[in-house]
Amino acid sequence: LTELTESVERFGLLSPIVITTGNVLISGNRRLAVMRALGHRTVPVWVVPGVSDKLSTVLAIQDEHTLHKMLTPIEQAELYDELKQLYAEENARKQEATQFGATTRTPGTEAPVEPSGGERGGVDSTPPQAASRGEGRKTRVQAAKAVTGRDSHGMLDQVVELKQIAAADDEHPEVRQAAAEALL
Repeated sequence: LTELTESVERFGLLSPIVITTGNVLISGNRRLAVMRALGHRTVPVWVVPGVSDKLSTVLAIQDEHTLHKMLTPIEQAELYDELKQLYAEENARKQEATQFGATTRTPGTEAPVEPSGGERGGVDSTPPQAASRGEGRKTRVQAAKAVTGRDSHGMLDQVVELKQIAAADDEHPEVRQAAAEALL
């Protein structure tokens, strides 16, 4: 439950627990365990009407466990590409904020405050060169693990590239067709 606990601590409970009108749990056993472990005495629930007898309850539980749609590789690649860009932007913001000579803001104001002495640093040396946007290994690994739970950035990068080739108007039609078929 470690990953789910970290998610609940960071974002709160994103999906309510589902129960019957008789307070029988249909889905959310792990979420409920995490909320209890975190000391919550109440949790948001969704009460499903019409599920009242034993058979309909068991069928509802079965549907909840078996009908979840997994992301397709293309959907995974799209999410990965978006996360990779967002992680790169976040990492760039963090790096900029910690570099020598970075301006800071006084809490409650919009005016930047210069570092002590009124001088900006970085004059005598060149700042570190940032990796091209979204292409750092750490960013790719972070995004891949967020989508698939493992370091699958190579496969996801290939799917993203195939999508770009299939959609590129300047690409030869046969190459675009081959990329589209590979995606299928």
